[in-house]
Amino acid sequence: MKKSYKAKILPDQGASTLVDISASTGSGATTLNALSGARYQLIDSSTGLAPDTIRVNRKGRDLRVSFDGREQADLIIADFYNESGVSQNALVGELQVGIYHAYIPESGEWSRSLGQMGDGASPTGMALGAEQIPIEEYIEPAALVGLVASAGFSPLLAAPVLLVGALAAGGGKTASEVRLPTIKRAELYGADDTGQSNSDGITNNDKPRISGTTDANASVKVTIGGKVYEGRSDAQGQFLIPITEALIGNVQNYKVTVTDASGNSATADGTPFTLDTSISSSSQNVGLRIDTISQDTGFDSADFLTGDNTLTWGGTLNTSSAAFNPDDWLKVQLLDAQALVVASQYVKPAQSAGMWTWTWPGSALPLADGQYTLKAQLTDTAGNILSASPSTHLVVVDTQPQKKWDGQVDPNSAFVPNIGLLQTDTGSSTTDFLSNDRTLTFTGGVTRSAGTGSFDASTGRVLAEVLDSRGKIVAYKYLTPSAPGDWSFDNSAVPLGTQGAATSYVIKCFIVDMAGNQMGASSQAFTLDLRTPTVANAAKVVQAGTSDFTEMSFIADEQGVYSFNGITQTTGSLNLNSKSHFEPGEFSIRFQDKAGNEWLKTNTQAWDFGHLTGNILY
Repeated sequence: MKKSYKAKILPDQGASTLVDISASTGSGATTLNALSGARYQLIDSSTGLAPDTIRVNRKGRDLRVSFDGREQADLIIADFYNESGVSQNALVGELQVGIYHAYIPESGEWSRSLGQMGDGASPTGMALGAEQIPIEEYIEPAALVGLVASAGFSPLLAAPVLLVGALAAGGGKTASEVRLPTIKRAELYGADDTGQSNSDGITNNDKPRISGTTDANASVKVTIGGKVYEGRSDAQGQFLIPITEALIGNVQNYKVTVTDASGNSATADGTPFTLDTSISSSSQNVGLRIDTISQDTGFDSADFLTGDNTLTWGGTLNTSSAAFNPDDWLKVQLLDAQALVVASQYVKPAQSAGMWTWTWPGSALPLADGQYTLKAQLTDTAGNILSASPSTHLVVVDTQPQKKWDGQVDPNSAFVPNIGLLQTDTGSSTTDFLSNDRTLTFTGGVTRSAGTGSFDASTGRVLAEVLDSRGKIVAYKYLTPSAPGDWSFDNSAVPLGTQGAATSYVIKCFIVDMAGNQMGASSQAFTLDLRTPTVANAAKVVQAGTSDFTEMSFIADEQGVYSFNGITQTTGSLNLNSKSHFEPGEFSIRFQDKAGNEWLKTNTQAWDFGHLTGNILY
């Protein structure tokens, strides 16, 4: 059986290409178009190293190479020599792994070396020379090595080389152009690149898949861990090759061979990746707790029942017994009621305070109503779980008024709230919602609009809100109605209004469920008037004689009630209970506006009303 050989083209610039030589098929010579300054590494496929001896001769500008002592050429490198008969190319081989030598004449004759070989001379036997060539001359250029480091790209994923093949000695076949398959990409499949990044080439999956891009509908072989795995590319050239036996070791190097429908093959090194299945970190003993969700709406701000479907989660790490490794991560997953993963994200805990947060992209994917479980675990970069057990917390999302999160009708949706009184409604009326008391208490109740049954305080509340004239909520409280349906909102701890001014407010009441969704509603405007009334001409009197007055006038700036010595004046006639003489300080004139604010004046001299005629006007 004939041996098979390959040629590795090492250009002066750019990536290398591996070419099958058709010596083993007997179908004629494989022809390559020479690249100026390139080196051609000859490989025995059975050993992966250089053939022991070869035979070469020059015909015109072409170099002809044969193996196994054959006279007929197996490989033709067209235009190996330039128009002046000079060549800057070379034939090389790998004697041992990583040790390279150039081919020189077996006879040692300088005149028969590649650079001096005459046109049409008889074939010359060649063998590897004694002098080792520095390996740096035959690895990828520094620029490509930098590309590997920066982009994770293998420089051996080469562009195709144009061959002129099937030129059999004797001219039995015509020349045809053959284009080698192109391997544009070969790497660890992103879905199997575990841990916080699906593109860092670090995984804990010992049976991953290798994905890539090559020619359409081609045969693909991946050689890794001493095994060969086969598959095909699709019509777009995409391939996905499963590794079915567990890999061993850390850094995984592998080769990808692609063969097109014409039998042309190319081999390239895939992008290496790292396999990390070890579980060893100080974070294994760090405690983990889920504490809060932002916008935990409703009357219990810590029950994880919310009407907000765009959530932010928060929690703590307990490092009292072990230190958190800053290289590790927190993996959070949101599971639905069927334990299916709705979302998964890696979060870097805040190292200083042990706090971490996860922001749910609610605007892109809002949560549907239902029950969910948040699951949190500490992991290393590869995704290996470090927590002995995960931290979990149930959360309920309920955004529907009138209905519960499970779609059932809320029994409290049949109720409406009502607002009764200001318990400190001062002034002339106790029902006009006009007061000068800044520490108010509101009362009201709930009534059923239809059907029968009591309000269910285990699933709902009355929400009372006080809004200022700009619509800003200045006070609120969730209230539990009594059995008859009454409620009271004591807002005395939050003084309202502004001294010296009249301020308008609105109190609104809603029936709400546990998530804070609002149902029935009612509202009532009220005013706090904290202005002191003004009474003009308070000192104006007309004296008829000493301590004898015929006229006194008082004019208030708003509506209200006058009182003389505590006697409310309800008509135009003066009522002093028959008393006509008052010593200084014995007579008082009081004005009270509708909000209950007062103006007061007391006499500073003796007043005698014995000769007063007519009515007092006010």
